[in-house]
Amino acid sequence: MEMEGGREMSDTKTESFDTEYTDNPICPHCGDEDRDAWEWDLGPGLEGSGEVECDTCGKEFSVSRMATITYTTRKLKAKEGAK
Repeated sequence: MEMEGGREMSDTKTESFDTEYTDNPICPHCGDEDRDAWEWDLGPGLEGSGEVECDTCGKEFSVSRMATITYTTRKLKAKEGAK
């Protein structure tokens, strides 16, 4: 068991639902996928963590948001008259 914020947390690998590195948070109790998690206040910036209550089953769970930033670049077309 892991500890987070003084509370004992279960190991996600032993849960019935895939709750690691998902596109949306999955409740580890009932498996509900929350598609409005961007509204959750998990601290300043893109990344953060906190405890939330599932809208479906009402049980609390810990959630962490991790952000991945990627870039794409492309050549610009030459302007008319440019060499």
